[in-house]
Amino acid sequence: MTKEGYGFDPKRDFPRPSGIIPMTKPQARMKLLLVLLLTVPLSAIAQNTPHLQVTGVGRLRSQPDLAILNIDLGTIRLEFSDAVSVLESDYEQMVKHLEGEGFSREDIKTSDYGIRPNWIYGLQRSYDSGFVGRHGLKVELANTKENLARTISVFSKSPVQARLSISFTVSDSLEESIRNELIKRAIADASQKAKLMAEASGQQLGKIVKIAYEGGSSGRRFHDVDYDMALMQSVPDEVVIREQVEYTVKEMSFEDEVMVTYEVKE
Repeated sequence: MTKEGYGFDPKRDFPRPSGIIPMTKPQARMKLLLVLLLTVPLSAIAQNTPHLQVTGVGRLRSQPDLAILNIDLGTIRLEFSDAVSVLESDYEQMVKHLEGEGFSREDIKTSDYGIRPNWIYGLQRSYDSGFVGRHGLKVELANTKENLARTISVFSKSPVQARLSISFTVSDSLEESIRNELIKRAIADASQKAKLMAEASGQQLGKIVKIAYEGGSSGRRFHDVDYDMALMQSVPDEVVIREQVEYTVKEMSFEDEVMVTYEVKE
């Protein structure tokens, strides 16, 4: 079979358009080098631009808007099964009592539960004296003086012995609002620091090139109030309690950080 038949000849079958001069290998290498020289300096310039990295800190204090009621039911019995039965009975009585005072069963959560041996130590040895049972309950409600007075009034009529402690925290919605404000304050703090450092070093502050945020670092402080229901049977009604209750919940401290990088110019 000949070229003129079915053979393939690139020069014949794909002729070069007139007016185009073929590029030699050295010319191709030179063209590639020119392309690199035109593109590389752009990134090199960006890398060599002086930067200033500043950590901005946002801080604020806020009153907690939630009160957490921690109810501690406990018993000591010689038999394990008796400890379980007493805790179950006390739990049902407490829940029914709270429901009768306007609390919802769905809002009464178990925080912890356990039964352990009651070891007594003395005369260089330990004695097994039955079992200690504990059932912890938790109820959240709005942090108001009226709610606290109502709570104390309710627990003063408790049908079973228990301990009540009240701690304070923030709701999810308030925490989100606080976080947003912390970020704003942190950015403002970073800007103020960057301007000060640029002026002190005789440079001009440029635009922000990067913001890094890990988020969520906050310090919280709680204030607890403890009550023993066994000692509260003679507490007067809610109106009198509300007049007598005087408490100041300690503000909670929050803090967050952002890392901001600026361009600087001579």
